[in-house]
Amino acid sequence: MTKGTPLIYPLSALRALVLHTQLLSTPQGAAPLPTPQAMLAVVKALGYLQMDTLQVVNRAHYITLWARLGGYPLDDLHRLVYSAGQRQLYEGWGHAASLIPLEHYRYHRWRSDPNISHNPGFRAWLSQSGHQEQVEQTLARIRATERGLRVGDFEDPDGPRGAWYDWRPSKTALEVLFARAI
Repeated sequence: MTKGTPLIYPLSALRALVLHTQLLSTPQGAAPLPTPQAMLAVVKALGYLQMDTLQVVNRAHYITLWARLGGYPLDDLHRLVYSAGQRQLYEGWGHAASLIPLEHYRYHRWRSDPNISHNPGFRAWLSQSGHQEQVEQTLARIRATERGLRVGDFEDPDGPRGAWYDWRPSKTALEVLFARAI
């Protein structure tokens, strides 16, 4: 090969490299049941796990781990995110809602600064009558519960709906709180 001649790699080698880099090259069942530390290692290697509530089989972040590790105890993942003393991941905003290594929190903290990252549409929504109170009531309800809550737990079937994604005020209040990382 002469200087300046571009390297040409076989497509099969490039495919194999991409699969290996994304941790998708180990056959399922080749390793024992994953430990919490193995799950954490996958998240760190990928940078984060994108969360998505739309599902056909299961939620995106659960399937992402399953595709790389095979079956795993879901409670172990939940402890990595939600249990004091065991927490090593947090729900935050990567390019979308994500589970992110806690050690990266300082790099993402700016996303919850309303002067830098806050959705301007939320400011307009909050300025409307009753919406700030709804956010405060929503936060109080979240803090008062011992269990996880879903968006559906906040639904107001008779409330007005927004133009985007058919959001009701309860959903917008949750999004405001998430954007603020309160």
